[in-house]
Amino acid sequence: MKFLNFLLLFFACYQLQAQPKIINSFKSTSNSGLCSQSMKIFDDHTYLFESGCEASSSVNYGKWSKKDNRIILSPTKQKSIESFMTFNIDTTEVNPYNISLKFLDKYERPITGLILLLVPKALQNNETSTNPFGVVTIKREGKSDMLLEAIKANNGEMTLPNLEEYVLQLPQLKDLVLNINDFDFAQFNGKTVTITLDINKEVLSYPQLDWARLPSLELMDDQGLKFAN
Repeated sequence: MKFLNFLLLFFACYQLQAQPKIINSFKSTSNSGLCSQSMKIFDDHTYLFESGCEASSSVNYGKWSKKDNRIILSPTKQKSIESFMTFNIDTTEVNPYNISLKFLDKYERPITGLILLLVPKALQNNETSTNPFGVVTIKREGKSDMLLEAIKANNGEMTLPNLEEYVLQLPQLKDLVLNINDFDFAQFNGKTVTITLDINKEVLSYPQLDWARLPSLELMDDQGLKFAN
């Protein structure tokens, strides 16, 4: 019994240590605090840069390395669905009328900021855009705009109706994953699926995302980061 408790404690500590820790960071504001840019450097050699004003943010993330007194940033490249997502289907839970999805990040933490967009199949080829309030505008030629509610994953979990009549899209990931909006989630109808994304969930903590252009960065000393002039 003591040995079992030891193992449980060991694995709990291991998972805790596996979580990314910020070892360096920088943040600045402008325009009376309405705009900001920040950089987080994590101990697993990943980084997250954010820049934006009010409710709109641009992000950039990837790997970092250190050479002399400089940090070298290597932004992530668009990945295939197969290399970005891992699907684990629970065969013990089956509901023919629903699809249950649970989203985790690369550290197995629930992703709470992921936006799921249900689009009727008849409209899937129309242009869509999102705003920070989760309202999606579908622009149709010669017709008035139609508003649909985007669904935000709650604690990483979401139960959706059968997808026979809908296409499930993940607009935040369109710049990160090739052909993500063409992926056939309907294949999971009636199933409970855990989807693990190869990403730090902090990247998806912003309601509206664009891919940010990196500024020039310089590591001045071990106390912090400074944006180069």
